[in-house]
Amino acid sequence: MKRALMICYYFPPCTRVGALRSEKFVKYLGRFGWHCEILSAYRGRAKEYEGKEDVKIHHTIRIDLDDMISKLVSVSRIVCTFIRRQVRRLKHKGCAGGNTSTQSNPVVVRGLGIGLHIQRWLLLPDRQAAWILLALPKAFWLSRKCDVIYSSLSPFSAHVLGLIVKKLTGKPWVADYRDEWSLNSEWNPPTRLHKWLGEKLDKACVKNADKVIYVTQAGTERFFGHFGGCREKFVTIPNGYDEKDITKFRGFDPPKDVFVMTSIGSFYGGRDVVPFLRATDQLVKDGIIEREKLNIQLIGGRNPDLVREVERLEIGDVVQIMPRIPQQEAFMALALSNVAVLIGSDMERMAMTTKVYEYAGMGKPILALVPEGPVRDFVTKCGGWCVYGTDEEGILETIRDIFERYKSGRLEIYHQPAFIKRYERCTLTQQLANCFDSRIK
Repeated sequence: MKRALMICYYFPPCTRVGALRSEKFVKYLGRFGWHCEILSAYRGRAKEYEGKEDVKIHHTIRIDLDDMISKLVSVSRIVCTFIRRQVRRLKHKGCAGGNTSTQSNPVVVRGLGIGLHIQRWLLLPDRQAAWILLALPKAFWLSRKCDVIYSSLSPFSAHVLGLIVKKLTGKPWVADYRDEWSLNSEWNPPTRLHKWLGEKLDKACVKNADKVIYVTQAGTERFFGHFGGCREKFVTIPNGYDEKDITKFRGFDPPKDVFVMTSIGSFYGGRDVVPFLRATDQLVKDGIIEREKLNIQLIGGRNPDLVREVERLEIGDVVQIMPRIPQQEAFMALALSNVAVLIGSDMERMAMTTKVYEYAGMGKPILALVPEGPVRDFVTKCGGWCVYGTDEEGILETIRDIFERYKSGRLEIYHQPAFIKRYERCTLTQQLANCFDSRIK
């Protein structure tokens, strides 16, 4: 079989969203004649994947400054708690006096400050930069028996490692940009020098890659317009859904006496659920929706600010805010819902969140609070509703319309349109395999 070196910093058992895309590619590449040699910063288990005889997982030690600082803080808290308890015990016996406060820990505070400075000023292109040196010997050794090199961003360091291996071996290299690097408006280097170096590295990666993959067509066109070069180099392979993950959750009937709206995922990057909550609260106060007939589930979005807002609006009996739960449980909650809610932000002007494919694959009516962009285009083709996330009045009117359809029995689960099938993970993996094949002929 043909062999591909898959440079994926994030890979299961890592649970970050970024690990999902690479995991699904690995799961199905064997069907198209490709053996995967995975190089990751996380120790994986090949037996968890289909065609495990076609998968080998190699890992290297990772040095993550954030993890180190977090551990320092945890140890410091344990030590401080122990000292505080001992001081209190001695004071209770009359053997201690004076100021016994140990709440502040200048060592930890200083360590946090130093760590942040190191991360921003010395680690280029990102805080995983040390992994490049740790992984390079193994990456070079593995690449010698592979036909194609593949790297998945983020972190940026994965592409820099792919670039170095490409230069050392001359093997074909496919660079998968799950996220933008220098083109990302949220990329904020500390100095002009860091910005210049980052842009140079990003340009070098695009220039030297044999194929550059992005997850939306608009993003692919932006890459081509900015970096130039051969148009055929730039390919769009979107995220998608795995039929095997969701097929068993289709066909469930939501409760007849409660209107259930469910959102899955955390709220970050400007994703604000408050306008949605205020709109639904107003509908309840206006008597459009009876309080006892409404249930809103926010799965994976629990945070103190959101809890306080729900308490302030006095809708705790309507809104369930849940921590992150296993995928199968989240899908079951979605299967028993009337509407799947997608809370977006300005990131969705270019980005395409993975959960929207899973919503559509399960055949759920979708309410997407997103701006103009690929998510809105996709949801519109699925027959869903789209409104800008800060348009509270628009959100209110849209939910009113959806609820009226629900009451009159016109809120039907749409059947999978033909176009959604092209977003099935196996189909997308075939596109990646075609990219690999085209570079070794």
